[in-house]
Amino acid sequence: MEARAFKPVLQVTFAYIVMWYIFLYSQSIYTRIAHAFQKSGKEKEKLSLAQMKYGSPLEKGKSILRFDRTVGNTMEQMIPFLLGLWLHALFVSVDGAAKLGWYYIMSRLLYPVMFLQPFPAILVSTLPGYAIIFLLLWPVYSQL
Repeated sequence: MEARAFKPVLQVTFAYIVMWYIFLYSQSIYTRIAHAFQKSGKEKEKLSLAQMKYGSPLEKGKSILRFDRTVGNTMEQMIPFLLGLWLHALFVSVDGAAKLGWYYIMSRLLYPVMFLQPFPAILVSTLPGYAIIFLLLWPVYSQL
């Protein structure tokens, strides 16, 4: 198969990496904002690092946890997703892999939004992501 045939999957791969870096930079930015806000004295009581990272009266503290978990969960799923994407493209269908890859990226983009919602909301992002990874890998496995 010619390398150009994999262009749709390369585009998904690049988009995923760009999204991951956006999540990384957001994690850093929100941490700095919360830290600066704490140092500015605008808060009645100083927050510990644990309070800032894992929840506090400040929304900024929750934002740190939101992006810590967004980055962590994205990294946890990176290998199964990218492996599934490329195996599917190589052995099943390039176009099918690319289509599922774009759906996966859309589900990932929902993660930081859904994280701050009450519990079952996060499943709107995670369950479709797990299903897409399964849909990428199962046809490859079933060909063995």
